[in-house]
Amino acid sequence: MTDFDYDCYLKKQVAHSAARRKNGSRSKRCTLPSDTMTEAQKKKLNGRVVTYYMNRPMTWADFKTMPEDLKKQYLDFLVSEFDAGSKQISQMFGIAGGTLTKYIPAGFAFRKAHRMDKSKVEAWERFLAGETPQPKEIPAQPEEPAQPEEQAPAEQELPAEENVTFLNVTLNFKGGEINPDLMADAITVLRCLPGVRIVQTNVNWINKNSDNPWQF
Repeated sequence: MTDFDYDCYLKKQVAHSAARRKNGSRSKRCTLPSDTMTEAQKKKLNGRVVTYYMNRPMTWADFKTMPEDLKKQYLDFLVSEFDAGSKQISQMFGIAGGTLTKYIPAGFAFRKAHRMDKSKVEAWERFLAGETPQPKEIPAQPEEPAQPEEQAPAEQELPAEENVTFLNVTLNFKGGEINPDLMADAITVLRCLPGVRIVQTNVNWINKNSDNPWQF
């Protein structure tokens, strides 16, 4: 037996032994650890659900438990909606102004030397009383007036038939050849005359040495 045949023999032995290996259970059922857990144990796996109302007054205890990004979002809402300052917000929380400054989230700063006007003060009092601010309506954009469609320039009206002079022009060429330059000059001169309309131009070339005239 050669080395190659012996190597093939060993590989066949390994392959055949895999058919007799015990793998898995006879029931073919895959169980998970959660299948044997009780309802109390399953509830312990769930985290605590917390709901934050960002458009309502909030207590200081609820505010401190909020994540940093939600804290900044809530303070931005109070400032942009009511123009509230650190004094008004600290009074709503029932704490001192220094305590609020200590817990301000990163990236947020109150306006300096600001003052709420009368309308903002009234809206702030209604907010503290429990009135939920309504979302601002975006004013409708005025419709632009329809632009008149551009009309194609009217064709130049031709003069009335009674004001048109029809000419019967005969161009004679000598020498047995037609000169295109002379023909164009003659037609241009006629077009420049007022009241003259050239509808059709006939050019006759008559060869005196032949009985068959050519017409163009």
